[in-house]
Amino acid sequence: MTQHSMENLLRNSLIFWNELSPAEQEVLACHSTVQKYKAGALIYHCTSANSPGIQIVKQGRVRAFISSPEGRQLTLQRISDNQMFAIGVSSVLDDAIFDVNLETETPCEMILIPRDICKRTFDSNVTVRTAVRKILAARLATTMRILEAITFTSTKSRLANALIEQSVSTGSLIINATHSSIASDIGSAREVVTRLLNQFQADGFLKLIRGKIQIEDKQALIDLRGSYLEYIGELLYPKPTEKVLNIDSVNSKAFLREQSAY
Repeated sequence: MTQHSMENLLRNSLIFWNELSPAEQEVLACHSTVQKYKAGALIYHCTSANSPGIQIVKQGRVRAFISSPEGRQLTLQRISDNQMFAIGVSSVLDDAIFDVNLETETPCEMILIPRDICKRTFDSNVTVRTAVRKILAARLATTMRILEAITFTSTKSRLANALIEQSVSTGSLIINATHSSIASDIGSAREVVTRLLNQFQADGFLKLIRGKIQIEDKQALIDLRGSYLEYIGELLYPKPTEKVLNIDSVNSKAFLREQSAY
């Protein structure tokens, strides 16, 4: 890939790109690489000691999650085209330790900006560093909302929310997801999800087909989840056109000035 092509990719993915000097832009573009992964690959285990740098999804979809010693998982975020892995940035910026994993859900191409290059840029450019801290603070707030949902809402409501949001995300009433993957998204166990899905089927909300779930009464599931969980679903199942950590380049300078004013 040429340097010009890499610059275009980074321009579309990094909210702070226009705040970098031409020299800084050149350094980031020259040292960034594109890596390809198959679906189902565990590509990242984030600690301050082994953080490779900033990772951006060029194409595909990855899942960020935490796991317990017993093997249970909780999905924190899904990242797709032109989105940056925010939690990984924190380990570069402040050497913060977050025990987080990244796993590909589809074949992916990832852009990697090496850790030492990122750290040098953050240390030398105050505007960029301030903007990145604000982005991380926003991501921490959304993660807290996810944990609140798990603590204060029922598993039945979280399951209804997961089904609705997956349906909205794919534009289909048929959901291709295993009971285990749904359990990871809502912070529950596979056996609990299976029991509740069978209950939903008995209530007429859905039909269980081999390897698939077909929603029959979408409104009933919407009513069951409640309004609080709607926001959480948008984080875990972003629509294809959404850019979670990206904004239109025309507005980037105004955004950064606003963030730096705090």
